Amino acid sequence: MLNKFKAALIGCGRIGSEFDALPLRRMAFSHAGAYLLHPRTQLIAACDSDTGKLHAFKKKWKTKRLYSSYRDMLKHERVDILSICTPASSHAEIVEEVCVFPLKAIYCEKPISDKVKDAQRMVKACRQKGILLVINHQRNFDPFYNELKNKLNHGAIGSVQQVNCYYTRGIMNTGVHILSLFSFLFGRVEWVMADYSQNKSPFKGDPNLEAMIKFKNGPCVTLKPCDDNAYLIFEIDILTNQARLRLSGDDLEYFSKTSPKNLLNKNTLLPSKDIPFRAIYTDTSLVYVVDYIVKCLEDKCGSLSSGEAAVEVLRVIDSLLHAARSGKRLFLSH
Repeated sequence: MLNKFKAALIGCGRIGSEFDALPLRRMAFSHAGAYLLHPRTQLIAACDSDTGKLHAFKKKWKTKRLYSSYRDMLKHERVDILSICTPASSHAEIVEEVCVFPLKAIYCEKPISDKVKDAQRMVKACRQKGILLVINHQRNFDPFYNELKNKLNHGAIGSVQQVNCYYTRGIMNTGVHILSLFSFLFGRVEWVMADYSQNKSPFKGDPNLEAMIKFKNGPCVTLKPCDDNAYLIFEIDILTNQARLRLSGDDLEYFSKTSPKNLLNKNTLLPSKDIPFRAIYTDTSLVYVVDYIVKCLEDKCGSLSSGEAAVEVLRVIDSLLHAARSGKRLFLSH
């Protein structure tokens, strides 16, 4: 029987614990749920400065080793994988402190930090200690998006013409998921343009931005924000010269090119039930990220959402915010 990797987490709030309801199924939307579902990990301890959240965590997950200080937790527990589920502004300080302990991996919430220089400090600290740093850009680990990337790279569903995305809740909070996914699919960003949206974000200091993002060897992507007081939305629309994919929630709509049936004798796109994907498209599960961490620790593979990649995503967000303030197109240096 294979040994289990021992996991602990800092921060027992929504992404740490509360997003999951019991009983768990195949999917998990919190770090605690992901560790409980994965057969190779064991959740042994948790930490939070809020005693109420700790009490709720203990009752929900039956975890008895609870701490108000992550330093005390790591002094007393032998942890292989540590989740950091705290605000972005705290990540750099925590990572630099916990790297003195014999951790194998750090699974950190997105965004990696709220400042590029702090994110770079995190990457350096983990590299110096040989600790795997994985950021929760969860779609990058999803089998569906990995299959999509492969098909796009090989032209299996045509060459990309347009990509549009509708989102809510801020360019940092939600936008980091969008930008990490598009960077995963299309590579490096060449330039950005942005403006503040009339559809406001609920977060102070994290605005909704109307944006255009040109990828160096890929398409020009548009971001269109909505007001979450009306509804939540995270929808991606990809149009190639052969097909169209509309991804929203648990729904995948696939349109294929058909022979001319119009006055202009042009091809059209019509809904198709013949969807050319083996992987199932669903809301992504954090189990995929934990599974990747386990494989990395066993096989020494590279990380799909490495600290370095997360720093680049943060640089794009910084550039978008600067472009919105200046009203200018900004080119990213690499």
